[in-house]
Amino acid sequence: MSGREEFMAVGANAFDASAIVFRECLEAEAMTALYAGLLEAPVSIAENIVHCRKGRKTDEDAIKDAAVAIAKRATVGATVSFAITGAISLTAAGPFLVTIAPVLLPIGMALYGYAALKRILSALDDDLPLNHVNMYFCSLHCHTIFAYETGKLALMRWEASRIETPAA
Repeated sequence: MSGREEFMAVGANAFDASAIVFRECLEAEAMTALYAGLLEAPVSIAENIVHCRKGRKTDEDAIKDAAVAIAKRATVGATVSFAITGAISLTAAGPFLVTIAPVLLPIGMALYGYAALKRILSALDDDLPLNHVNMYFCSLHCHTIFAYETGKLALMRWEASRIETPAA
C-alpha cells in the first residue's frame, strides 16, 4: 500500500467514525432531552400548582411558566448530553464511566430528589419575612435593622390608626 492509499484509508475511516459519533451524539441528545423534560415536568407542575393555589400566579401564567421550565431543562439536557457524548467518544473515557456508573446513578438521583423537594418546599413556604429578604446596599446585618425599623414604623402607623378611629 502506498502512502497516498494509506492516507486515503485513514481519512475514510476517520470520516466514517465521525459520522457514527455524530449519529450517536444526536441519539443521546434526543433521549436526554426527553428524560430531562420528563424529570422536570412533575416538579415544575407541582411547584406552579402551589404558586397558583396561593394566589401568586394565574392559571395561564402557571401553565406558561411550567412549559417554559420544562423546555429549558430539556434544552440544557440535550446540549450537555451532546457535548458529553462527543467528549466520551473522542477521549475513550467510556470504560471509566461504565466502571463508576453504579456510584454516579444513586448520587444523581439523590441530588435530583433533593433539588425537587427543595423547590416544592420553597413554593409551599409563605412569603418571606422582611428580615430574610436580601438587601444589597449595606453590610451583612443591616437588613435585620432595616426590617426592624420598617416593622416598627408599620406598628406605629397601625397604633395611630387604631386610636384615631373610635370603636363602635
